[in-house]
Amino acid sequence: MGVLRAAVRNVLAGHVVQGASTLTMQLVRLITEQRKTSMKRKITEAVLAIQIERMFTKQEILERYANLVYLGHGLYGIQAAANTYFGKDAAELTLSESAMLAGLVQNPYRYSPIRNIELARKRRNHVLKRMLSEGYITDEVYAKTIAEPVQTVQTKEAGKNQVGAYFLEEVRKYLYQRYRMDQVLDSGLNVYTTLDLDLQKGAEEAVQTGLKHLDKREGFRIEDKRFVKPEEINDYWSPTWNHNIQEGITVDGLIVNVTPDKATVRIGKTDVTIGNYEVVWTEAKHISDILKKGDVVEFKIHKWDPEKNQYNISLDQEPQVQGALLAINHHTGEVEAMVGGYSFSDSEFNRAWNSQAIRQTGSVFKPLLYASALDSGFTLADTFFDEPTIFLDPGLFYVDEHRKIRQFELTPELRQKIKDKELDEPAPYEPDNYHHLYDGLITLRTALEKSKNIVSVKLFNRVGQRKVRRFARACGVTTNISPFLSSALGATSITVKEACKAYGTFANGGVRTEPYFIRKVADHYGKTLEENKPLTIQAVSKSTAYLIVSGMQGVINEGTGVRARALNWNLCGKTGTTDNYTDAWFVGSDPDLTVGVWTGFDKTKTLGDEETGAKAALPIWIDFMKAYIKGRPERDWVMPQDVNRVPIDKRTGLLANPPAGCLPGDIILETFLKGTEPLEKCSTKIHDLLKLPYYQQHGKVIFDELTGLPLPKIEFLIPHPRQEAHR
Repeated sequence: MGVLRAAVRNVLAGHVVQGASTLTMQLVRLITEQRKTSMKRKITEAVLAIQIERMFTKQEILERYANLVYLGHGLYGIQAAANTYFGKDAAELTLSESAMLAGLVQNPYRYSPIRNIELARKRRNHVLKRMLSEGYITDEVYAKTIAEPVQTVQTKEAGKNQVGAYFLEEVRKYLYQRYRMDQVLDSGLNVYTTLDLDLQKGAEEAVQTGLKHLDKREGFRIEDKRFVKPEEINDYWSPTWNHNIQEGITVDGLIVNVTPDKATVRIGKTDVTIGNYEVVWTEAKHISDILKKGDVVEFKIHKWDPEKNQYNISLDQEPQVQGALLAINHHTGEVEAMVGGYSFSDSEFNRAWNSQAIRQTGSVFKPLLYASALDSGFTLADTFFDEPTIFLDPGLFYVDEHRKIRQFELTPELRQKIKDKELDEPAPYEPDNYHHLYDGLITLRTALEKSKNIVSVKLFNRVGQRKVRRFARACGVTTNISPFLSSALGATSITVKEACKAYGTFANGGVRTEPYFIRKVADHYGKTLEENKPLTIQAVSKSTAYLIVSGMQGVINEGTGVRARALNWNLCGKTGTTDNYTDAWFVGSDPDLTVGVWTGFDKTKTLGDEETGAKAALPIWIDFMKAYIKGRPERDWVMPQDVNRVPIDKRTGLLANPPAGCLPGDIILETFLKGTEPLEKCSTKIHDLLKLPYYQQHGKVIFDELTGLPLPKIEFLIPHPRQEAHR
């Protein structure tokens, strides 16, 4: 009746006014996985709850709830939690252990004994106190049980390293949505997934190692230290010591003594002495500057041999920065590896797959822009002028006779929209290259390899935002792309999955394949309930796909992704870095697999100075690809029949003309759609001109009277047919 009464009150009020979250209602919520609060949801839950209570006894409802409830670290149900936290069956749990699991229901993350033993103890004691007040236990039992320590067999490291946790969670959610709950839990479904276990292990190791390195470059977080009072040091025991300490894991270490250059660290029952070398990454002058007696901090175990009395440890810390890796076979769409964050036990949000995990792409978007240009008739040998440039909307701005930028009088309608904050105040757009470096005349290939912002914006202006947006959508980018010029530099946010779909389309000869992670589901008798096959569409021409792959191969061989060249493998890809180094990307492919890596914080903030895609994301990608290519035969992309290669001068984009016009080292085999090859040969005169600074390659130079620097070029936005208004 409580459920029904709450539903009636909500209907009469027109909105949710009463929760009525009985155990049955919570079971309904677990089954339906609905989280959004709404009147419609409450009514639906109430009806389902009434039906469940008519069909099952309270004991059966409680049993079902106990099998479904989430208890942290990817664990669903009391049995899974009992086995993971305590190494036993649910029937063997003590009162203390049972109370601790019951306390986890409200907030599994906050009260996890792996994450915070003290909060877990307080929460367990709260549950025991409620049991005492309700008459379920006596004063004597209560006093005895709260005196027991909270001990687990699970460690922080082990909780983090449940292989494929993010992937398996996606599988679980899909099955619960696709099938009845009793089918999933009780009928013995056989689920065949696309996960490659070896690649998944390699992916998790690459992400965790890469994020730790990235985190450590920003220094040691003194504020993360825990502290043990002097009188409690001898009795302190960390739950991370409740298992055999072995090489490769991270455990708590208690500082029991400190001098300027040495510290004694207690791990379990063993004291280990460390020096400055073991904390070198903190850049502290003395150990005593960062560690004090009674501190509890993390240490990585490199060697642990009590029999030989040999120990090697180093100061460590749990990264706050997050990351994601997604590996998709772009021929079939099968997801072979998925890492949604540093640790599923710490954060279940899947940054690799969740549609809400959208981030600004930076230059990772540029291959979509350049590919749309190639699809429109441009070639990789076409040249643009790389120089400081101001872009103006001709409907809003003009340049007077003194070369001063002036704004037209705004219409009353525009003024009102600006006042109502529907539009921003009009302003010239003045992008910049990384480190303010400009090369003058360069080809589109070089601009892509060096990730030149000015050339990319000029290209976006010429191709037109409508064409670029339509092309990106064909490649699998479903999030809305802004029509503004800043989209050329990746101001638009997309997901890792979308980035992998787009790059996979290029690597797969223009064929876009929808990713999936379940191959087949069969019932207990072997009858197939569903079977997924590749879902493909020819989204881009084979020639355009091959041309942009060729351009991105240059990024690996000559450009911002050159660190991956050491893999000595047939690769293409692109780095991406957003403003203020808040997001760092690398997305790349070989002929069979496309892999996307993103790093950043959930709440936008800088990764650190100079933390570019090449520095923060590419090393993770490289480490994963090392695991991928091991023992695998190398393949090449198949060149379409309407594409050929022609020797050109890479600086001018003109036909090679040695020795009169270009040096042997400047000759490359450029890829062209047949019929678009250059006709003019390069010359010594052109090369001599390119030796000059960018501002002298034009001829006449105009300098700013105040700064003494060359004045930027002014370029007006080009109106394209049927192009949507960009203001």
